[in-house]
Amino acid sequence: MVDFPSKSESLITVTTPSQSIWVLELHNGDDSRLSRYMIEQAFYPALDFVEFEWRKQWKIANERGLTRKAVPGSDASLQANWKYNDVQSNPVPDLFDGSGALIITGNLNQDKYFCNGTNIDAFEIFRSLITLTLLKGLDFSEAISQKDFFLVPVIASINGHAFAGGWITAVASDYRVIGDWKLWACMNEVHFGSDFPLLTALFLRSSFRSTPFIRKLMLQGHRFNPLELLAEGAVDKVVSTADHNHQAPHPDGEVV
Repeated sequence: MVDFPSKSESLITVTTPSQSIWVLELHNGDDSRLSRYMIEQAFYPALDFVEFEWRKQWKIANERGLTRKAVPGSDASLQANWKYNDVQSNPVPDLFDGSGALIITGNLNQDKYFCNGTNIDAFEIFRSLITLTLLKGLDFSEAISQKDFFLVPVIASINGHAFAGGWITAVASDYRVIGDWKLWACMNEVHFGSDFPLLTALFLRSSFRSTPFIRKLMLQGHRFNPLELLAEGAVDKVVSTADHNHQAPHPDGEVV
């Protein structure tokens, strides 16, 4: 378990429940609201940590002749700048093929919020992040270079309400799993008169093809429940409370 930015000031915790599976838990308060400080000092370093650990496993397995795939990029820059290289990974399995996943979830001590949006101080940086990619490598722009691609699938484990920037965080993931209890996904800017950045609109329009869904999401601020999201293809699976933190869609279509 590693805390970011530090153990005494933890806003994000990364755990490894099994080999090559990382869980990134947002816990900036109960509602896991994003802030400039959290994004810059916790979110990005946490993603760097996961990438470094994955690359380290790959390097060990590759040296043993146990890998079957070619790894993109190089870990030289990460190795040179990485300050957590004293963290010990789990042993590399005998057949490591580069598989793995990063699961992003809200505060696990509650089930009300996945992420309750962004603080005002984070709005400009959040807008700039969308210009390229929200989660450092979750690409929706062909302009992103190879080194900026995140190397494992990213799964949003939506364990509560996902409002505004929280829903954008989920949409930017490769897969989305949501609980079956009373929770909503909503772009609620229209309800309090907030600016709706053009880049946010373009990102959402590029992510979903249903015009009625986009209209309800962006113009009406509709609060979508889990079954509505599933029907629109906005999430991949709806799971029960007991199963929520134990199921995620595998890239091949299986549930793991």
